[in-house]
Amino acid sequence: MKYLITALLLASTAFAQTQLRSLQGAEVSLEDFRGKVVVASFSAHGIPLTRAELPQLQKLAKKYTDVVFLWISINSTLPTARNYASDSDLKTLTAAYDQLTVLRDPNGAVYKTFGSTALPTLIILDKQGKLAAEPIRGIDPSNLAAELEPILQKLIQ
Repeated sequence: MKYLITALLLASTAFAQTQLRSLQGAEVSLEDFRGKVVVASFSAHGIPLTRAELPQLQKLAKKYTDVVFLWISINSTLPTARNYASDSDLKTLTAAYDQLTVLRDPNGAVYKTFGSTALPTLIILDKQGKLAAEPIRGIDPSNLAAELEPILQKLIQ
């Protein structure tokens, strides 16, 4: 257990210091969100749960306006890759979800730091940029609010 906690702390530090790219091409550092609670969902364009998860994240983002909600695609940016999705594909997928910031982790480097193998995986960071709970992996989107709200309510107090 001690090793798991140490690994997760190191992962959250690496996550907070990582640069990701927005669909508009801007580099985004998660350090930019320090002082705010962050909910980051790692997923991909072709994952069936993604289509069910996005509306649930949008609802939570509308309710918790002081929390940053990120949807981070791990789709490749290489057109020849099996898991390729263009920025246009991702914009189309997420167009209705204006409360979410959409970022790319095209080689899954940040995603892999949490040792996850399930999509979607949700990561919650506290206002200091530290992991606030264990990553939530492969969650049924219909249970998203029930899983996240108790954690968010504690963190925003």
